[in-house]
Amino acid sequence: MKQKQWYGFMVILLFSSHVWGVALKVGNSLPPLKLLATDGQSWRSQQLKGSSLSVLYFFSAQCASCVDGLKSLQEIVDQAKDQKFSVVAIGKESSAQLKAFAHKQGIRFPVLAGNRNILKAFNALYIYPTTYVIGPDQKVINVLQGGSDAVHKMVLALAERYLQRKNFVVAKTLYGQVEKASREDAITAKSGIGFSLLKEGKLAEAETVFEELGDSVQAKEGLAEVYVEQGKMDQALVLVNDVIAKDDNRSSAHMTKSKILYHKGDKQGAEQEIVKATDDSAVADHNFQISQAHYIHGNIERQNNKSDIALVSYEKAVENDPYNVDALSNQGVALQELGEPEKALEIFQKVKKIDPKDRLVYSLMRQAQAAIAQKQDIERQKYIDTLVTDLLTQYEKDKNKPPKADQWTSPVLSLSILGFKGNDSLMGRAGLESVLQEELTRALAKYRIKVVDRALLEKLLAELKLGSSALTDPDASLKLGKILAARFISMGGHYQVGDKQVITLRVVETETTNIVLNLSEQQRQSINPSQVAEGFAKAIGDMIDKDYPLKGRLAFVEDDTIIINLGKKHGVTPGLVFNVLGDETPIKLNGRILGYKKSKLGKLEVTEVDDLMAYAKVKTKTGKWQINQKIILSH
Repeated sequence: MKQKQWYGFMVILLFSSHVWGVALKVGNSLPPLKLLATDGQSWRSQQLKGSSLSVLYFFSAQCASCVDGLKSLQEIVDQAKDQKFSVVAIGKESSAQLKAFAHKQGIRFPVLAGNRNILKAFNALYIYPTTYVIGPDQKVINVLQGGSDAVHKMVLALAERYLQRKNFVVAKTLYGQVEKASREDAITAKSGIGFSLLKEGKLAEAETVFEELGDSVQAKEGLAEVYVEQGKMDQALVLVNDVIAKDDNRSSAHMTKSKILYHKGDKQGAEQEIVKATDDSAVADHNFQISQAHYIHGNIERQNNKSDIALVSYEKAVENDPYNVDALSNQGVALQELGEPEKALEIFQKVKKIDPKDRLVYSLMRQAQAAIAQKQDIERQKYIDTLVTDLLTQYEKDKNKPPKADQWTSPVLSLSILGFKGNDSLMGRAGLESVLQEELTRALAKYRIKVVDRALLEKLLAELKLGSSALTDPDASLKLGKILAARFISMGGHYQVGDKQVITLRVVETETTNIVLNLSEQQRQSINPSQVAEGFAKAIGDMIDKDYPLKGRLAFVEDDTIIINLGKKHGVTPGLVFNVLGDETPIKLNGRILGYKKSKLGKLEVTEVDDLMAYAKVKTKTGKWQINQKIILSH
C-alpha cells in the first residue's frame, strides 16, 4: 500500500466513530488524530495532552486572513512563552506546498497537511480560517469560523482564556492588540483589560480603565464590580440598577446586584437576582461572567442544602470557564456530599492538573480517598454502628457515678473535633471546613492525644438527631464530648475579614467546661489547610505537655522488672523517662498548708510498651521503689 493511500485510510479509521457532516462542537472531546507534518514526521493529537490550552487552526495558504491569523498565533506563542500553550495549523494544500509556505511566513509551530476527510470532520472544507480552541481534558472550548474579523475574534477568545488561567500579563497584551486593531471589538477588549486588572487586585488601575469606557454598559458593569471590591455597595447598586433598567438581560449586572443584596443581608433578593443572571436569555461580554454567575448560584443552592441543584450550576460554570478552579472544586465537594466520592476524586484530580499550587485540593483528594475506603469497608460500618449503641448505653449508666478514686493517673487523653463553622460566602470555596477537620486529625496523630473518629462522630450526631449547627450550643457540645469519653472538645470557625481569611479554634475541657486554648490563624492568600492544621496541632500538643503532664503509678516492682500503669493508649513510647516520686512533705505557714513538696526517688526509662502498661528499666535510683508509687514524665 502506498504511503498516501495508507495515510488516507488512517484518517478514515480514526474518525470512524465520528458522525460525518456533524462538526465538533463546544464541549466535544478532541478525537484521536494522526497527520503528516511538513518536516516528514507524523503528528498525533495525544501530543496536546501536556497542554492546558491548544489551538487547531484550519487554513488555506491562498486565504489572506488565514495568513494574518497564522502570524498572530506565532506572535502569541513568542510573547507568551507558555509551555502549556500549543498551536497546530492544518492546511488544505499538500505537505510540500505547506512546507514552503510555512518557511516563507516564518511559522515555527507544527504545520500539518489535511485532507478532505479530516477537513470535513472539522467543518473546514470551505470556511477559512476555522479555529478550534482546546482546553483541559482535550475538550473544545471555542469554535470560530471565517469572517473579515476572524483574527480579532480568535485573539479575543485566547485573551479571555489567558485571563481565566490567571495569566493576566498575556491577557492584557492580547486584549490590547484587539483594542487597537478592531473598532467593533474595542469596547469588549478594553473591558477585558479592566477585568484583568481587577482580578489582579489592581483596583485603582481597573477603575481608570472602566471610566475611560464612558457611559457604556461595559463601563458601568466593570465599575460596579470595582466598587463592590472597595466596599462601596451603594455606588455599585446605582450603576447596576441603571444597566438593568436599560437591558434586563445583562448577566453581569444581575450577578453584581446579587452580591450587593447578599452583603446587605437580603438573601432572598440575592437569590432572585442570581436566577436572572443565570437565565438562558442572559447575555454577557465575557464567558467568565456567565461562569461566575453560575458559580454563585451553585453556592447559594449548596447553602440551602440542595447539593444536587448546586452540582448542575457548578457544571455550567465550568462549561463557560473550564479553568474556574473554584467551581470545579465545589463541583467535587457537591459530589462528595451526594455520596459519590469516586467521581469527586476525579474532579479534584482535574483541579490539581489545572493548578498544581492549589493546596486545598490536595486535602480534598485525601478526604475523598478516605471516604472511598470507608464506603468500601462494610465491617467498619458495622463496628461503628455497634460502638455508637454501646457508647449511648454506657453514658446513661455512668452519668451519675462519682469520679474514679485514682485522680493521679492520667486518663487516656482524647479530643473530639466537632468541626469548623464557615461563614456562608457567595464566592467561597466549599469543603474547607471539613478539610480542616480532617487535616487537624491527621496532624494530631504524632502528639499525645487520641482524636475521636469522624465517622463515629457523624453516626452519633445522626443517632442523637443533632445537626452540626446544634453543636454551637455549649450544652450539646459538652454532652457529646462526655458520651464519647473525650477529655476535650474543639470547635473552630472560618471567616473573612477584609482581605484576610481567619481561622479560629477553641479547645474546651469537658470535665470543667473551661476553655483551655484559643487559637487563631490569618492568611491573605488562599488557605493552606495542612499548614494551618500543623500549627494548631503543635499548639494543642504543647498545651497538653505543659498543663496535663503524663502521670501514673508503679504497677509492678521486682528486682529489675518494673511495670507502670501507662501504655500506648496514654501516649507512652519507648525512651520516655519518668521521675519516681516519694512521699510528699506538707509545706505549712502560720498553721496553713500551702502545698506539698515532692521528693524524687530516681528515674526510670520505658523500654517496651503495651496498650495499657509499659515495661521500664532503672535509670537512676536514690530510694526504695514500691507498687503504687507516683511517677511523672520528666522534661
